[in-house]
Amino acid sequence: MQFSLQVRLLGVVQISQNDQVVEGFESRKALALLCYLMSDPHPIPRSQLVDLFWADKSETRGKGNLSRVLNNINRLLPDCLEANRQTVRFVPPPSLWLDTNVFDQLYREKTIASWNAAANLYQGTFLQGIFLDDAPTFETWLISQQEHWQQRVAEVLNGLTAYYLQKDEFQRGLKTTDHLLKLNPWREEAHRLKMLFLALTGQRSEALHQYQECQKILEQELELNPSELTQSLCKSIEADGISELQGEWKTRLFQPQNLVFMNHNLPAATTPFFGRTQELSDLTESLTASENRLWTLVGLGGMGKTRLALETANQMISHFHDGVFFIPLDAVRSGEGFLAEISQVLKLFPARQESLQQQLLNLLRDKQMLLILDSFEHLIDETTLLLTLLKEAPQLCLMVTSRQRLKLTGEQVFEVHGLSVNSPEPGAFSTLAPAVEMFLESARRAGSALHQDDHATVQKICEKLDGMPLGLELAAPWTRTVSCATIAEEIDKNLGFLTDTTIQDTARHQSIQAAFEHSWQLLNDTEKTTFAKLSVFKGGFTSEALTEVTESSWTTLASLQDKSLVHRASSHRFSLHGLLRQFGMEQLEKQRDLKQDIQCRHCTYFMAFAQDKGQQLQGEGQFNALRAIGQELENILIAWDWALNQGLEDLLTQVLYPLSRFFELNSRFEEGKVWFDEASIALSKVELEDSSLFPQLMICRGTLFLRQGDYEQSQKFLEQGLSLLKAEDTLNRACALEALGETYYFKGNDEDSKSLLEEGLSLFESLDNVWGTANGKNNLGNLYWRQGDYQRAQQLHQEALTLRQQMGDDWGMASSLNNLGAVAYHMEDYPSAQHYFEQGLEVGKGIEDHHNVAACLNNLGEVARRLTQMDRAKQLHQDSLKLRQKIGDRIGIAYSFNNLGDTSLTLGELEEAFASFQNALQRAMEVQAFPAAIYIMVGIARCFAQQKNWKTCAHLVGFILNHSEKGNDVDVRVRQLLEQIEAEIPEATLQPWLKHWENQSTEQMAALIQQLSLN
Repeated sequence: MQFSLQVRLLGVVQISQNDQVVEGFESRKALALLCYLMSDPHPIPRSQLVDLFWADKSETRGKGNLSRVLNNINRLLPDCLEANRQTVRFVPPPSLWLDTNVFDQLYREKTIASWNAAANLYQGTFLQGIFLDDAPTFETWLISQQEHWQQRVAEVLNGLTAYYLQKDEFQRGLKTTDHLLKLNPWREEAHRLKMLFLALTGQRSEALHQYQECQKILEQELELNPSELTQSLCKSIEADGISELQGEWKTRLFQPQNLVFMNHNLPAATTPFFGRTQELSDLTESLTASENRLWTLVGLGGMGKTRLALETANQMISHFHDGVFFIPLDAVRSGEGFLAEISQVLKLFPARQESLQQQLLNLLRDKQMLLILDSFEHLIDETTLLLTLLKEAPQLCLMVTSRQRLKLTGEQVFEVHGLSVNSPEPGAFSTLAPAVEMFLESARRAGSALHQDDHATVQKICEKLDGMPLGLELAAPWTRTVSCATIAEEIDKNLGFLTDTTIQDTARHQSIQAAFEHSWQLLNDTEKTTFAKLSVFKGGFTSEALTEVTESSWTTLASLQDKSLVHRASSHRFSLHGLLRQFGMEQLEKQRDLKQDIQCRHCTYFMAFAQDKGQQLQGEGQFNALRAIGQELENILIAWDWALNQGLEDLLTQVLYPLSRFFELNSRFEEGKVWFDEASIALSKVELEDSSLFPQLMICRGTLFLRQGDYEQSQKFLEQGLSLLKAEDTLNRACALEALGETYYFKGNDEDSKSLLEEGLSLFESLDNVWGTANGKNNLGNLYWRQGDYQRAQQLHQEALTLRQQMGDDWGMASSLNNLGAVAYHMEDYPSAQHYFEQGLEVGKGIEDHHNVAACLNNLGEVARRLTQMDRAKQLHQDSLKLRQKIGDRIGIAYSFNNLGDTSLTLGELEEAFASFQNALQRAMEVQAFPAAIYIMVGIARCFAQQKNWKTCAHLVGFILNHSEKGNDVDVRVRQLLEQIEAEIPEATLQPWLKHWENQSTEQMAALIQQLSLN
C-alpha cells in the first residue's frame, strides 16, 4: 500500500507527503503542536493547547498564536485538522503511516516477527531534538511520552532476548542486547546477557571485554560495582565452562515473565476496544485461579462477547505455555464438527487407527492451553464433550461465548451487557462514556465527523441502544446520510433500520433483526409465547408482576434468563434490553388477541399499583412508595396510555394524584410538565377533555409550574382547572385553592393569596383531611412571615409540623422545619434558625428531597453569613445553587444567586456581587416573581451604596419604597439604605433622585437595571 502521508515520531521527527519532505513549519512550536495532535485521537480544547504552548502569554495573544500556527499547519497539510471554536483534532487520512500507531499494532500481535519489526521502528527518543523552554507544561508531557516509549521498546527487547535465549538463537540474541544497551547503557542484566551470548558463540575474549565495559559504565554513571551475579558469570567465562554456561547460566539468566511469544491464532483487532475495564479485570483475575477452568461469557447477540473474550485472551497469552486458540463455532452443527474444528485449528492430522476424540485428548492431555469456543449456544446438547476435555486434560482451560448458560458443574458465568452510556462529564467530548466513544469512532470510520453540538443526541442514541456494541456499529454509519436526531427516531420506529449488509461477518451480525431471529429460533413454543408477553413491560418487572400480568411460570422465566433474553437486574426485578423488547413487541403484534389480553392485564395491574402507592404518599411509607412508583414509572405511563386509548376514565383518574406527587416530591418538574402537557393533548384526541379528568389534570400541571417558580403558567392552569371543577368536588377544589393561593403569594398579591389560602384550609378542615390542613397552615404561615407577623407565622408552622409528624409526612416535615428556621432567622434568633435548618436538611437528605435540601442549604448559608462565617456561607450557597440548577427550581436559582451576591458584597467582592444580583434579577423576572425581584433590587442598590454612587442608589431606593409588592423584610432593608443616603446627601438634592424612577413598572425597572454597570 502506498502511504500519501508518512510520519516518524520515534527519533528525529520526519514528515513526508507523497514522498516529499514537508517543510515550511513556521517554528519548532508549530511542529511540536502538530506532533501533539497526532498523538491524541480525541478533540483537544483550544484552551488546553494555549496552556500547553503559550502559557507565558496573555489569553488573547495565546489564542492568536494558536490560530496562526493552525493556519500554517493547514496550509502544509490540507484537510488534516478539524477545528471549531472550542476544539482541534488531527484527522488522519486513510493513507497515513504513523510509526507510533504501527508500533502499537505490532506490539499487540506479540509474535517474533512483529516485535522485531517494532524494535526496528524505534529510531531514537520520542520527538528527539524538540524542546520548548517557554512551554513547561508541554515539556512535562514530552518527558512522560519519552519515558513511555522507552519502557515499551525495552519490554519488546526484553521479550525478544528471552525468546532467543530459550531457543538457543544466540546470534540474534546478541543483536537485541546491543539494542537494549544502546537504549540504556547502564542496564546490568543486558550486559550479563551479552556476555553470555558472546561466550556461547565462541567469543570468549569479547565476553570478558564486555564485563570490563559494564564495570566502567556502572562506576562512571552510578558509582557502583558489578553485582555478585555478574562477577560470578565473568569467572565462569574465564574458566571456559561452556557446558556450565549452556546449562546453569542459561537457566539462571532466563526470565520466563519476559517470554510472551506463545502459540496462538488470535485474530488481530481491526477496531479499538472500548470500556469493559472491570470485566477484563474480573476475567483475567479469574483465569489465574487454578481451580477455575471453564468460563462462559453469556449475553444477547451483538453484546460483544467475542470481542471481550479475545481481549481477555490477548492479555493472558503469557499465562498459557502451550498456547491460546480461538475456535469459531457458528458454522458447526454437531459434536463431530466441533471436534473437527478444534483439530483443524490445533493442526492435528487425524490417523485412522483412533477416533478423532481420542486423538484430540491425547494431544491436549499434558497441555497448558486456553481454548476460546465462540458461539456455542446451538451446541448445548454437546456439553458432555466439554466435560470430557476438562477431565482428560487437567491443565486445559475453556472460555465459551454463548447466548445461554451451559449449566455444567464448575462453570463460571460472566454476563456481558452493553457498554456504559454514562459520561463522567455530561456534555463534553473530552471524557466520553465507552458507548459514546465507540459510536463516534464507528462514525469516523464511516466517514462522518460529528461535532460538540451532536453530543446530546449521540448520548440519547447510545441510551436507546443500551450500549449494545452491534447496535452502535450499525447505527453510526447512518450519520453519513441523516442527522443524529433522525437516527434516534428511527431506532424507536423500526428495528430493520439497524442493518448494514456491508459488514463482512456472519449474516446474523449484519442486522439487529437477524441477531434476534437467531436467538428466537432457539426457543420452544412456550418460551416464545412468554417472551412475547414480557415485551409489554417497559423498564423491567417484578416476579409478582410476571405472575399477575403474564401468568407465566418462573421456570420459563429462568430458561429465558439462561438464554440471555431476560436480565436479572436485582434480587426481585428483571428486565429486557430495549431493542429486544421492540423485537418482542413485533412478535406480540402477530397475535392480536394475545396482545389485547396482555395489555389489559398490564393496565389493570399497574393502575392498581399506582393507586395503592399513591395512598402512601401523604404519610408513613411515602419514601418507599415514591421509590416504588419511580421503579415502575414507565410501566405506569404505558398503562395510562392504554387506558386513555380505551377511554377508561375511572382508571385514569385514580393515578393522576400519584403521578403528580411523584414528579413534585422528586423535583422532576420538567419531566412532569412534559408528560402532563402530552396527556392534555391526548385527552382532547379521545374526546375526554370535557370529563372530570381534565380539570384535575390542569391543577396538576399548575402545581408543577408553581413548584418550579413559573407563576404565570401556574396561575393560568390552576384558574382553568378551578373553573371547570364540579361543585361537589371539594377535595380537588381545596387543592386548587391552596396552590393558587401560593401562586398569588409568590407574585406579591398578599390580599388575594390570603383569601384563597384561608378558603382552601377551611375546606380541608371540613373534610378532616389532615394532609391538606397541614399544607394550608404551612402556606398561611409563610404569608404571615412575609408580612412581619412572626409570632403568628411561627404558631402556624409549628401546628403544621405537629400534624405532619403525626402523619409521618417526611416531605412536609422538611418544609415545616425549613420555614420555622426562616421565621427564627428573621427574629434574629440565629442558633434556633440553624437548628431548624439542620434538622430540615437531615430529613430532606434522608428522603432525597432535593427541593427542600437546596432550600435548607441556602438558608444555612444565610445564617453563616450573619455569623460572619463567610467561606462556609459562600460554599453553602454554591451547593444550593448547583442543586437548584440540577432540578430546575427557577425561583430557587434566583434566591441562591441573590444570597451569593450578599455574601460577595460582605466580602468586598463588588464586581462578583453585582454580577450575582443581576443574574438573580434575570431569573426572578423570567418567572414574573415580582416580590423576589424587588428583594433582589435592594442588593443591587447596596452595591451602588458601597461604591458611594449615591445618585443611582437613591434612584433604586425611591423605586423600591414606592412599590406595593415589597414585603416587610424588604421595607426594613431599604429604609436602612435610605438612612445611609440621607447621611451623605442634602435633602434638596436627594428628593428628586428618589422620585426619578418611582413610577416605573417592575418590568421596566428590571430592564433598566440590566443596562447598569458599576463603572
